Amino acid sequence: PVAPPFGAEPLDAELDEPPTKNERASSRPNPVLNIEADIASEVKKLPQLEVPTSPGVDEAAKPARAPSPAPAAAGVAAVEVVAHPAPTLRLLLSFIVDALVLALFTLGLGFLVMTLGKAPPLPSGLGLLDQLAMRMSETPKLVGASAVLAAGLGAAYSTLFAVALSGRTIGRLVAGLRLVDKTGSSPSAFRALLRSLFALLSLGLGGLGFWSGLFNVKSQTLHDKLCSTFVVRLGPSRT
Repeated sequence: PVAPPFGAEPLDAELDEPPTKNERASSRPNPVLNIEADIASEVKKLPQLEVPTSPGVDEAAKPARAPSPAPAAAGVAAVEVVAHPAPTLRLLLSFIVDALVLALFTLGLGFLVMTLGKAPPLPSGLGLLDQLAMRMSETPKLVGASAVLAAGLGAAYSTLFAVALSGRTIGRLVAGLRLVDKTGSSPSAFRALLRSLFALLSLGLGGLGFWSGLFNVKSQTLHDKLCSTFVVRLGPSRT
């Protein structure tokens, strides 16, 4: 056999030399690394969840969402309502009807007050104004009580009917009119009551507050202007 050069190790020794302990340990697969790789692959398979951002996070950095489609209207159709200021004749008719109804209530209330107050009987053959003058001179307290109750009855009549009949009194119901606020809806109970109280002011001015509605473009009485209400007729015609 040929001797190896000086300083070189024999080739057979390099090939046949067994691996050391460190070399054998490094050649083995690391079980910890394999477990971590399996966990990472399983996490990637999980669905991505949105994490709620804290109040300090910039909303512009978040991915934009596609807008959800608006729900379709379930067979709701728009309805156009046409309203005009109350025609003068219809407004006058409603005034007359309401005045007659309140007069009947007031007479009944006055008769009840006089009966309960034991007012002395009046002589026969007197007219209405004469009877009223005698009552005022003989029983002024009963007449004053009747007047106060009549004013309260008128305010209650206007308020309750406006709320119960959606802005209509008996007179407006006969004339085909309706009381609305500036939004076009029936007035609230508070607004209807406030309007009724201001109507007493219109009556106290000799009825001028009512008559102003007959010569107003918007058919507004004094108490309507003070409360931002309108008496209107629904429909395309002003007659």
